[in-house]
Amino acid sequence: HTEEIQLKNQTASATAASNTYDGAKASNYALKYALNYNSNYVNFNGSGGDCTNFISQCLKSGGISQHVGTAYSGNCWFYKTSTNRSSTWTGANEFRKYVTGSSSKINMPSSSWGSVTHGDIIQLMNGSSAYHSLIVSGVAYGSSGRSDLLICCHTSDRRHVSLNSNFAGITKKYYHVKGNK
Repeated sequence: HTEEIQLKNQTASATAASNTYDGAKASNYALKYALNYNSNYVNFNGSGGDCTNFISQCLKSGGISQHVGTAYSGNCWFYKTSTNRSSTWTGANEFRKYVTGSSSKINMPSSSWGSVTHGDIIQLMNGSSAYHSLIVSGVAYGSSGRSDLLICCHTSDRRHVSLNSNFAGITKKYYHVKGNK
């Protein structure tokens, strides 16, 4: 009986851990800093782009805990300074490999255009490699239901703009952010 109670408590803890993300907070952060960068972070536009740095900030703002490790490593996700950070914090494909890999502490399964919502992540793909990261800041509806996603991003800064109008014809990967693992 004690084992059963412990198992229930472990399950409750796991459930609590997975509900740590607030997509609305992440989306609000994105809307605030899409065009006016947060000075607490270095702008990486001059060194490969700032898109994934921006979505990492959004995820952190929404409640995702940093997974600190060795600087420039691909098996953690963190930012302390411009030179003490993981490659997964700032690199689009490195981020993709991290969140889909076994070392990830972010519960962020693949999703679809019809299911993602505020605070979820979209990556633009070239084959199996991600080259740009976006965050969903809204969902647009028309007379026949969901009609578009609104996104924010850095590197070609955009705030609450149409995914369809800005990134039509590009292969995309959708992720639903559930929380910390």
